[in-house]
Amino acid sequence: MNDAPNLFSTVRWPRLLVAICAAGMLALTVHVVAVQWLHVPNPTFHSLPAEALNTVVMVCAAAWLYGCIRLQQSGRSAVLHVIVLFAALACLNATVRNAFMTGYCSTTTPLRWLFGAMSSIRPLIYLAIATASIAGVCRFRQGGPRLAAAVVAGLLLALVVSPGLALSEQAIYAQLAHLLPSAGWCKLPYGADVMIPAYLTTFEPALGCFLCIAIVWQQLPTRPLMRIGSFVVLVLALKKQLLAPFLYALLTPGSAVDALASMGQLVLSTALLALLTVWGWRWAQRTRLPRHA
Repeated sequence: MNDAPNLFSTVRWPRLLVAICAAGMLALTVHVVAVQWLHVPNPTFHSLPAEALNTVVMVCAAAWLYGCIRLQQSGRSAVLHVIVLFAALACLNATVRNAFMTGYCSTTTPLRWLFGAMSSIRPLIYLAIATASIAGVCRFRQGGPRLAAAVVAGLLLALVVSPGLALSEQAIYAQLAHLLPSAGWCKLPYGADVMIPAYLTTFEPALGCFLCIAIVWQQLPTRPLMRIGSFVVLVLALKKQLLAPFLYALLTPGSAVDALASMGQLVLSTALLALLTVWGWRWAQRTRLPRHA
């Protein structure tokens, strides 16, 4: 049996909850400042080569995360390991938050909430397939076979699964076009009616980030800067943002500067979330961690 403590057994819950809320809200502020005040646009372009490479990186990072889950909970079933990985990825990618804000910002009531719920189906199915694929990748031994399996899984997710789910979603929406909202009312500049629910729902991605650090903390490098940097890189990779700004700047048919800025502001927000998660996790510990940790 595994003698490791429960993932969150070493923390003070009041401090942890404060840290989760603060990390999520401060990270969102980077995005708000960029979009609302600096008028940096959100990414509106799509590059299949960039998506494929980012997905391969995500699969590799998630495979390492899954390995940490198996070490942390080695006495538990493989099903639980897969569920924990799925929960971490779903929360980190704000699946429920995005569905809620989609419904909230839609114009038709009460069907807007049905539309919001429907919008979560595709990402949930995608993450379920991705999680199962990652668990399959980890059945290979370390080294070349596992890397090859990760590359194949990432390419299939980007080139087959994601487009297939998108086409299926479009077909469903086409059949329900007369029932679905035709527009949204959440327009820039955002007011308090948008900002308040947006900030309140940042708890979900922040929770996902803290779940990740609880899983990998003991496996990260012990030197402080290396530990922080490694975790930031991990979270960016899991969210397909590690290479995104540079790839989109190179591959977009439009302005490279605009592409770098639009993706870069999302990366900065995620990087700040990861950085604050490291700080919050240390602050929430019941006992003071050693300086080298």
